[in-house]
Amino acid sequence: MKQSAQQHIQQKLIDCVKELLTNTELNVSQIAYHLGIEHPQSLHKVFKNKRKLSPLEYRTNFKK
Repeated sequence: MKQSAQQHIQQKLIDCVKELLTNTELNVSQIAYHLGIEHPQSLHKVFKNKRKLSPLEYRTNFKK
């Protein structure tokens, strides 16, 4: 299935966020700013839409 440019960018963003959530202690706001996202709630919305979990839920489930 061919992805649009926006879908491809969102997938790469989600991959970066997952990496930072699992390998750092940065909070979601810090991760957003680190990735150049001005509004952390935008990151939260995209992540939850794509992963069906909030970033914090993902971190909690990953560390179990």
